[in-house]
Amino acid sequence: MDAMHLLYPSSPDNPNIPDETFAEEFAAAKAAGLGCSLFSCEELELQRFKPKPALEEGARVLYRGWMLAPDAYGYLHASIVSRGAIPVTSQAQYRHCHHLPEWYP
Repeated sequence: MDAMHLLYPSSPDNPNIPDETFAEEFAAAKAAGLGCSLFSCEELELQRFKPKPALEEGARVLYRGWMLAPDAYGYLHASIVSRGAIPVTSQAQYRHCHHLPEWYP
């Protein structure tokens, strides 16, 4: 599978809909025919990852959501890999691009 699959945080109040900040982008991505899944950031903090719908094996997965601590992104990355999917952004890339002092000389 070569298609991009986008991963969004769900609403804290309803795990079946995207967080309101990402709702418009989620709808546009689905309308464009991209695969999209939701997951709970609150559950991720407890090291539980249950994407809905489930990630397909071989899917290239791009996280589109709130900033995550390096450990939380590491768990997310490992969870994606454990499902046979392929994270677009490695742990090192995520840390380098999003966390000081990694990107600041």
